[in-house]
Amino acid sequence: MQKLKLHWKRFGLYILLVILPALILCIAVYTSTRDATLQKYRQDAYLTLFIDRQQIDSLISETEAKINSLSFALHPPFLKNEVEMLFDDEIQKNPILSGLNLLNQDGNTIYSTIPYDRNIYMKDEFFQIAKQTNKPVSSDPYYEKTTGKHLFSIYHPIIDENRKTIGFLLASVDMDYIKNMINSLNSDMYIRVKNSKNQTILTSGDDSFSDLNVSPVETILNKSNWKLEAYPKAVKSFALGKSLFLSFLTSFIALNIVFLFVKYLMLKRRTKTELSQIKAQKLELLSSLAASTAHEIRNPLTGIRGFIQLLKKKHQSDDDSFYFSIIENEINRINQIVTEFLVLGKPTAVQDKVHSLFDIINEILPIIHSEANLHRSDVSLEFVPNEEIHIRGSKDQIKQVILNLAKNAFESMKNGGILHIQAIKKDDHAILRITDNGEGIPKEMIQEIFQPFVSHKKNGTGLGLMVCNRIVAMHGGKIDISSELSKGTTVTVTFPAVSPG
Repeated sequence: MQKLKLHWKRFGLYILLVILPALILCIAVYTSTRDATLQKYRQDAYLTLFIDRQQIDSLISETEAKINSLSFALHPPFLKNEVEMLFDDEIQKNPILSGLNLLNQDGNTIYSTIPYDRNIYMKDEFFQIAKQTNKPVSSDPYYEKTTGKHLFSIYHPIIDENRKTIGFLLASVDMDYIKNMINSLNSDMYIRVKNSKNQTILTSGDDSFSDLNVSPVETILNKSNWKLEAYPKAVKSFALGKSLFLSFLTSFIALNIVFLFVKYLMLKRRTKTELSQIKAQKLELLSSLAASTAHEIRNPLTGIRGFIQLLKKKHQSDDDSFYFSIIENEINRINQIVTEFLVLGKPTAVQDKVHSLFDIINEILPIIHSEANLHRSDVSLEFVPNEEIHIRGSKDQIKQVILNLAKNAFESMKNGGILHIQAIKKDDHAILRITDNGEGIPKEMIQEIFQPFVSHKKNGTGLGLMVCNRIVAMHGGKIDISSELSKGTTVTVTFPAVSPG
């Protein structure tokens, strides 16, 4: 049951962190792609309408210019033969013209190339506008029953040399010509042309390619009050579906990678925490065991030492003295190990006294030189003249750290070498460096060098560096080790520096 709950919990977390974000990203990409595509299609529609408007305005302007030129050739009394010849010639040259009419000032027809109602134009609102403004005016398109065509008219005033309107020239323009022109410019977009009353007078293109459910793009002609409407191309569902699938697949894969990476980091963090807890428990157990064992060993060790002293007085031959010295040395070594065990126990209170680091080094320098002679090595010191470096803590424990590090250095220089001791002050820290040119420490061991019972020496207990690290940590400092095989090791011990006194 517990495993099932854990399974559902993980599944819910997966849905929350992967599936839902993937769907949200997918919908966002889909919406963004759809809006961007629709916006592009609307821009295309604007461009198409702009071109269509320019072409239609240009057509009307050119027709007005031709009619204007024709009006200059018309003079009273408007002889029929002369007018007929001019009109026929103009229609032959301009196939866009379906017919030409000559009107008097009141709108009555004087001459026409097509059958007409003699008084029809005088009632036309666009004729009245042309009459009032004395400017060319284009009418709304209309259906001409006589010709069976959709036309629109251009009323152009005829002006004499006194700038007086003496009549009007009316040109009937075939709307099919405009429709063919729009079709040639655009074939896959649905376009409507509406008159001044917002009535559709012309359509172009195939509405199956356009989306009639969206608002059209609109523009007004400059040479007329007609309105052009263009419906943008319809956004294809297949293209959006493909984009939707690709976005979902991409986001799903990316989120899975992120999810697995986060899960890996969480697992790594949990493992690290568990290892730290195990390490702490192990260290605590070791500390308790070390402290109790050290006390139990030290008590009989004191008795053994006392009896050895009594036996030395009773047996004073050279052989006996030699054997007793060996026993005493071994007892001293056991006592040193016991001391290290005691340090691993519960932390002891550090003596709150200020000491000169140089004085501590000088006090143990004879021991270091003696150890150097034993290992056929030399010792070099590096201090800054007249510089005082003071630290707070236990002098004996700090001596133990330096002696332990020096001993390790000498033991690594099996064929002799140089032990270099450097003491400097940097900012608020006292820095002690002990460097040797011995055999070095493998890189994989440096990370675990402070763990209990970890040693690269054959007869090492693996407690020395751990004790040093514990003492330095109790004094608020730290130890860093850098080493290279066959070249040597540098141990850097950093303490907080204090003022003297």
